[in-house]
Amino acid sequence: MKNTFQGKGPYCYRIVGDMLHRLNLALHPDDEQDPTFGQLYIFDPEEANNIRMNMSSYQDCDGDLLRLLEEEIRSVNIYAKSYNMIIDEEKKQENLFNAQRKQNSNLYLLFGIYKDKLKKNKRYEFPQENSVAAVFAIGPDGEVPEAQIVIHQKGKEINTLKSTNPHVEGLTYPLFFPEGLEGWITDMKANNKHISRQDVT
Repeated sequence: MKNTFQGKGPYCYRIVGDMLHRLNLALHPDDEQDPTFGQLYIFDPEEANNIRMNMSSYQDCDGDLLRLLEEEIRSVNIYAKSYNMIIDEEKKQENLFNAQRKQNSNLYLLFGIYKDKLKKNKRYEFPQENSVAAVFAIGPDGEVPEAQIVIHQKGKEINTLKSTNPHVEGLTYPLFFPEGLEGWITDMKANNKHISRQDVT
């Protein structure tokens, strides 16, 4: 590991010139830890903003501006909406348990599932899904479908995202990619447009 950046932003480091990002794979923070990054989207917006304002890295920020950014990101960002999908399913499971005493399943939030492979295999069902993620309730076999990123309900696992992962930009930089558009992908089509120095603003 060549450099580790201990700043206020997302966890990232550089190895041989390649910038790598770290992602917390736990949906819920541990009891002794404050929620960070994607974990904040499982909270009510007002509560999430209060948590942010109590963090040292946000203390110089304007609370009203943070509130506006929070509202905008929640309304347009597909990743923020994905975190809400799994929370909705957790609430449904809790209601089902309270009403019928039916055992809760472990839930996972899967980013970048391989839908073409899963169409051939009918045993997987997703209670909710969108264009980048799906909620998966684990079945009796305990198997979780293959995905680029798997978010667990609890745990301390940290995953390293390579720069070629299409979810890096959308998950890490929501102000630059407010809608959560995928970044670089292997089958990206070239637009064959010649860019000159005059095109740069």
